[in-house]
Amino acid sequence: MYRGWQQNVIYENGILYNDYLFNWDKVISYRWRSYNKNEFFRKGEYCILEITLQQKRIDKFFKLDNPKIKLKVNCGDREIINGILEKYTIIN
Repeated sequence: MYRGWQQNVIYENGILYNDYLFNWDKVISYRWRSYNKNEFFRKGEYCILEITLQQKRIDKFFKLDNPKIKLKVNCGDREIINGILEKYTIIN
């Protein structure tokens, strides 16, 4: 239950997604997807960031089957995150 409450975070050294830190060298590509509006708890606009990762075994038991992860991003933070993505990824 604790893991379910943790948020996915984009850091300058990688992306924390479901308790795993993916370094930037694991990112193959990224693209911005749809824009949506939150109507209930956190009002405002958000967009979906889809990141394609190298398919890999994360640890002894867990393999990342789908190399695409989707992150919900506040639209106001898009430019900051886009700057980090452009700085640290090779392929856009």
